[in-house]
Amino acid sequence: MRLRFEIKLGKSSRSKPATAPLNTRPSAKQSVKSAVVRDDLAECGYCGRRFAADRLQKHEDICSKTGKKKRKVYDATKHRVAGTELETYVLRGPKGKSSISTKSHSSGVNQLARHLS
Repeated sequence: MRLRFEIKLGKSSRSKPATAPLNTRPSAKQSVKSAVVRDDLAECGYCGRRFAADRLQKHEDICSKTGKKKRKVYDATKHRVAGTELETYVLRGPKGKSSISTKSHSSGVNQLARHLS
């Protein structure tokens, strides 16, 4: 059995569809900061974003409350295993070392150093 390969030169029958250049698409223009500074916008004292004068007070009220809140760390594992039999096997408590274990370690190191000297 003989395989036959043909090489065609020139334009391919499958041409790529024409697309707009990257710098002229509307989405590209949105990500670039505008060099034009609008005088009708006022800056938020908390986050520095700019808003219309009639909306600035409302934004600053919300922005001041949001900045003060301490968010809890979301535990995806806890959420995922809630209500399942795996819930009993999930470790609870802080992930970092406790101060007790750190103190025990330091005292053990000190005792070993005294013993070796």
